[in-house]
Amino acid sequence: MHMVLNLRIGGAENLVCDMARLQSRQGNEVIICSLESQQASLRKVEETGFRIIYLNKRGGKDFRLLFRLVRLLKKEKPDILHTHNKAPLIYGALMRFLTRPPVLVNTRHGQGRLHQSFFIWNAYDFIVAVSHSAKNELLEHNRIEKNKVRVIHNGIDIQRFNILDAADQSLQKNGKIVIGIVARLDYYKDLPNLITSFQKVLTRINNAELWIVGDGNLRDDVEHRLKVLGLKEKVKLWGWQKDIAFFDRQIDVFVLPSLTEGISLALLEAMACGCPVVATRVGGNPEVVVDGQTGFLVPPKDPEAMAEAIITILQDKRMAQSMGEAGRRRVEEKFSLARMVNEYQKVYEEVLYRKRRLRVNNRQ
Repeated sequence: MHMVLNLRIGGAENLVCDMARLQSRQGNEVIICSLESQQASLRKVEETGFRIIYLNKRGGKDFRLLFRLVRLLKKEKPDILHTHNKAPLIYGALMRFLTRPPVLVNTRHGQGRLHQSFFIWNAYDFIVAVSHSAKNELLEHNRIEKNKVRVIHNGIDIQRFNILDAADQSLQKNGKIVIGIVARLDYYKDLPNLITSFQKVLTRINNAELWIVGDGNLRDDVEHRLKVLGLKEKVKLWGWQKDIAFFDRQIDVFVLPSLTEGISLALLEAMACGCPVVATRVGGNPEVVVDGQTGFLVPPKDPEAMAEAIITILQDKRMAQSMGEAGRRRVEEKFSLARMVNEYQKVYEEVLYRKRRLRVNNRQ
């Protein structure tokens, strides 16, 4: 049973659904438990092969939700309760003391500091960080036993991002050079500095366009900034899109100006489509991007460095192609969904084996 806060459109939510889908195909019985209601879940899950249960959590602390979770676990009796991110982490930990829980595993999908009590972390059998940088953050700011924490990099279904013929590219670029980002529009993606960087690119490549694919609570701020700067004709806000690969295949350079990052699925997807990338040197980005080979890494909050990296790629087609091909190979080798799911399976089996041995020893 995977426990998430909701199934809104986002990297972690997409990852959990992809993970559950493949686990189901491999013969596991899989359930996704969403703490919030179906109305709070903007993502439409179709032909999943797994069940989804919504617990209709109220805002804030919902103590009645604890009783619904206890009943659910007693009814379903999962071998593994795998929680994802902060709220499910806490509710899952409480199950250790309210019922006879299954094995408890948590994945910390983000990179920023997460402070929780030793009581919460100690309830878990295993903690997964999606990057070595995220693991170091967890251990530095929390009392967690080191042998409980393992790094498993995120992965994507590479077949969904196969590079197709140019005939597939039906959007009209009209000779424009496209710089693109796929992201939730929030503070941590640092869109203001991306827009500043794009302004600098325009001074040397005047047929460039910036495509922003995604939505979020800062959309109005982005639109206002573009209007004030006179960039509305040069920047396209596409909103949420179901077929991300369709857009990634048309982007000439993918940019990720994040202030903090775990392992970005959007970054992996762009590389799987053969895009050269420019990303900030934060969080898990250096574990994905090989600087100078699959793209460039630049300091955060440095629009001048980001613009120079973008221009360098755009002005050298041979370099751009080489970086795109190298990025595709790197995702195939290191960041596939199958590899990720297999690594989680090893964690599950390891903890289950340990639990069985402990029960046998206690009986003796």
